[in-house]
Amino acid sequence: IDFTDMQNVLALSLGLESFRGKPGEKYSEGQFAFLNCPSVSKTDWHPFTISSAPHDKYLTFHIRIGKNQTSWTRRVRDYLRKMAVHGETFVELNRRNEGGVIVPGKLTAISGLPFFHVYGPCSAPTQHISEYNEVMICASGIGVTPLASCMKEIVFHKWKMFQGHCFPDRAHFFWICSHRDINSFRWF
Repeated sequence: IDFTDMQNVLALSLGLESFRGKPGEKYSEGQFAFLNCPSVSKTDWHPFTISSAPHDKYLTFHIRIGKNQTSWTRRVRDYLRKMAVHGETFVELNRRNEGGVIVPGKLTAISGLPFFHVYGPCSAPTQHISEYNEVMICASGIGVTPLASCMKEIVFHKWKMFQGHCFPDRAHFFWICSHRDINSFRWF
């Protein structure tokens, strides 16, 4: 959990075992999933774009924190912040496996409830990006999360791993944000 630029955006990275799709199913760039944090609300499910690329090690969401003090996103951030050392901007939650070895990825909170439930992936227009030779992707504000996923998948996997012709062969990314919000998007 990364609390960098704590006022506006929470970076939440989950192990792929948290992903509750069909067995063996992977997500495509730009897709989204619904998140539930039972310790905050057992019934609230909220959609967030997956900002990690399909070949990344973790399932990552960049979540814009609501301005309202009682917003679900703010309550989740405040709940997770309680597990961080005071003043730290990053926390990794660990657990002991069956052999007693400490491994990353705590699955349950002190209450015994899972930290998060993930339902998805759900369709998104950018999931068909690999069907075209040239693409243009535009985003604004927190809408940059599918853009980040697409860009990472294209630049760090497709262009790096493919030999010969690759789809897309050319990609144009456009992103606009308010100057006052720039610090919230340093992760991008």
